[in-house]
Amino acid sequence: MDDFNNNFHFNNDSHNGQRRRTPGEIAAEYTKLIVPEMSAELTKYESYVKYSFAAVVAGFILFALGGFTAVMTEGRTFAVAVIGFILFGAGGVLSGINTGKKQAIAMYVSALNEIKLKEVCYFSELHIGKISGDGVAAAVIQRLIDTGNLQGYEIIGGRAVAKASLALKPSDLSPPASPAQGQASVVYIRDEREIETKCSNCGADFQANEKFCSYCGKQRKM
Repeated sequence: MDDFNNNFHFNNDSHNGQRRRTPGEIAAEYTKLIVPEMSAELTKYESYVKYSFAAVVAGFILFALGGFTAVMTEGRTFAVAVIGFILFGAGGVLSGINTGKKQAIAMYVSALNEIKLKEVCYFSELHIGKISGDGVAAAVIQRLIDTGNLQGYEIIGGRAVAKASLALKPSDLSPPASPAQGQASVVYIRDEREIETKCSNCGADFQANEKFCSYCGKQRKM
C-alpha cells in the first residue's frame, strides 16, 4: 500500500520536466479501477498476483536449468533458457502491475467497509481522503455510488458520505473533531429535554447544533 500511495504522490508533482497533472486527471486515475462488486474484483486481482509470481518463479527455474543444461549439452537446451528468461521478465512486469491494482482495489474495499459501519463518514476519516484530499475522495466515493457498491448513500457537502435516508444537508455537518476521554454526559436546557454533550459511543465532544458525531458518525440524542 505504501508503494501505491507514494506513486500517486510522486506522479502528482512535476518531475523531469513533466507537466503537473490536474485534479481531474488524478481523480480519473483513482476511479478507473472501480467497477461493480469490488470485493469480487479484489479476489480476482489477488489471484492475478499469485499467478504472476508463479510465472516469475517458473521462469527463473527454466532459465537456470536451461542455462545449466545448455552448457552440458553443447547448447541443445539453450531455447529452454530463453523461454525461461522471457517468462521471468513477463511475470515480473505483470506482478508489478497486478500488485499495484490490487493495492488500489483493497483501499477502495476498505473504504466501503468503513463507510458502511457509520451513518455519516467524513472523507478525512478515510485513507483515500487522508492521502489525496476531499476532492479525489469525493470522486472515488461518487464512482462507488454510481457502480452500485454504495447503494442508498449520497455525498453531503463535498466532505462526507451518509445514508440517503437521513436526508442530511451540508449545514448538518461539522469538521471532524478529535475524540475526547470520558463518558457521555447529559445537560438540561430550558425545555427540559436531555441533550448529549459527549458522544456515548466514542466520547468526542458535540459541537452546537450537531446531529451526528463528527468523529464516529453516531446520531446524537436530542
